[in-house]
Amino acid sequence: MMDKLTTWAERFDATLDAHAALGKTIKAVRTSQLRTQADVAHEACVTTRTLIKLENGGNVTMHSLSAVARALGGRLVWRADK
Repeated sequence: MMDKLTTWAERFDATLDAHAALGKTIKAVRTSQLRTQADVAHEACVTTRTLIKLENGGNVTMHSLSAVARALGGRLVWRADK
């Protein structure tokens, strides 16, 4: 998808949309497991502030994202669309 975008603004908007979608998914999984942000953050060895930032669509490190995914029982998988 990103390669079809031509302007910096389009790429920036697509990145923000992807972060927001990822954050919503992380939050949905966490709440479906009836877990608090503090609980997941503790298990992932990240700060609660980092988890809140992630759930709100903010930019976090891949290490933090991976740790949160593992704490929620998932994992990161790279998939390149052709």
